[in-house]
This record gives sequence, C-alpha cells and structure tokens, in this order.
Amino acid sequence: MNIVFLRHNEIDKQKWDEVIASSHNSLPYAYSWYLDCVCPNWNALVGDDYQYVFPLTANTKFGIKYLYQPYFAQQLGLFSKHKISTEDVILFLNAIPDFYKLIEINLNFANTVSESGFQVSKGKNFELQLDKPYAEIKKFYSDNQKRNIAKAEKSGLFVTDNITIRQVIDFFKHDKGAGLDTMKEKHYKLLEKLFDVLEQKQMCFVKGVTDGKQLYCGAMFIKTANRIIFIFSGNSTEGKSKGAMSFLIDSVIETFSNKPIIFDFEGSNHPGLARFYSSFGSIELVYLHLKKNTLSYPLRLLKK
Repeated sequence: MNIVFLRHNEIDKQKWDEVIASSHNSLPYAYSWYLDCVCPNWNALVGDDYQYVFPLTANTKFGIKYLYQPYFAQQLGLFSKHKISTEDVILFLNAIPDFYKLIEINLNFANTVSESGFQVSKGKNFELQLDKPYAEIKKFYSDNQKRNIAKAEKSGLFVTDNITIRQVIDFFKHDKGAGLDTMKEKHYKLLEKLFDVLEQKQMCFVKGVTDGKQLYCGAMFIKTANRIIFIFSGNSTEGKSKGAMSFLIDSVIETFSNKPIIFDFEGSNHPGLARFYSSFGSIELVYLHLKKNTLSYPLRLLKK
C-alpha cells in the first residue's frame, strides 16, 4: 500500500469526507469539519489515493510535536470502505512520522493491532441496537432502570427541547465537573463551538427533563444516518433522586426505536457509568488506546 503523510493544507477534504461517509466503520468524529473544530492543526496519513485515511491529531508544546486524542472525539484511527486488517493498521502506525515524539491516541472499534511498538490498553464503549420495537428493547432494561423511569413518570416529569447547550454544561459543571481537573473552561467553550457546527448541519440536538417549573437534567446527542451518540450530559441532585437521566435516555431510545440506528453511549471505563449504560441492555465494545513515548531523556520521565 502507498501511504503518504499530508499536512493540513494538503488534504483534499472533499475526498476525505467521501471516504468517511462510505466507510464501514464511519464515525462523525473523523469528518474533516469535525476535526477542524476539535483539532485545528490535524494532519493525515492517506493510503492508495484516499482508499484509506488516518487522521493525525497533532499539536506542539515547548517545541515538541505530539499526537493526542481530542476532547469530544472518542475514536479515530483508520477508516476505509474496504475491510481493514490488523496488517493495514500496523502499516499506518509505522508510517506515523518520527518527529511526533509522544503519541497518545485512540483507534476505532474496527481497528486491531498485534505487535506494534505501542503500549496498548482497552477502552470500553456501550452500544444498543434500536432496530426492534420499543417494547422489545425495554424488556432488556434492568429492574433498577425500569424503577427509575417509573419514578420519573410518577413525579410528573417530561422531556423538553427548551434547553440550551450552556444549561447542559452548567448542570455538568455543578455535578461531575466540579471534581474534574481535566475539564476546563476552554473545553466547555469547545463543546459550545462543536454544538454550533453540528447544529448547522442538523446533526445534533439537546433535550432536558422538567416538571414544567424547573429543569432537572439535560444532554447533547449527535445524530447521523445510523447512530445517535450520547456525547455530553449534566444532571442535578434532584434529577438523580427522580430518575431524570434514565427517563431522558429512555425517551430518546423510544423515539428512534424500530429503526436501523445504534444508540452509542460513548463509554465508559468508569465502573459506575459502565454499569449505568449496560443497564439499558447495551453491549460492551472495545476500542484501543495506544501510547508511545520517544522523547529524549530526561523529558520522557515527565510523561510516562
């Protein structure tokens, strides 16, 4: 295979997006316009004249060039309409230029590796096929989820579109975000920017749960032809006690049931979240996290 490295301004984005759209492992994170939003300096590896594409989400710090996994882009890696073999993935990994001294990236669910020279760990994702009637899907909810949904209904809660992405962010900041050093204001601003880009393309929506007097939780979803991604959410103490988030997710599942669509929970390795996502009857899938540090001593000690 002929693999070439392309800098950002050399990429034919029309061809790139055609590849992503036709890929058997297509994900919205890999479209050029999505990458432009979450990683403006991305470069690329392209195989056999855009038969295969591999984004290189790059940045530079203190003069050191590195690859990283952007926020709000869970899985990247190699994409193609052709079957992707382990050997194909290794070819692309070996083609990453040596001037990237630190690499920490996620591949996608269709990418596997063998001996690669990378440290490899596994990330968990949870997906639910919605191609069945809602009543049949709900049969596989856990008893606890069914109780949460019944509790929300008994509390007179209902789902509303009358919520902004900033309100969802505020819910998150006052809940899980309060103890997260990794989420800073620049990341929330990035999410707002991403929401605007997706909204212009009619590829996202936000929903909240209310009793008509106050909001209890909210979430942002990405929508493609065959996938609904639960990309960001925020809850409240009152919302948790009333089962609001379970009620919200159930409502979206019901809306898109009986269609050839995957509900993608987008994670997680966190045991509590993994338990919550699997309680909707979803199945666990794995994607690979790769790490390589070729920084010179003693710099490599700063990033183990």
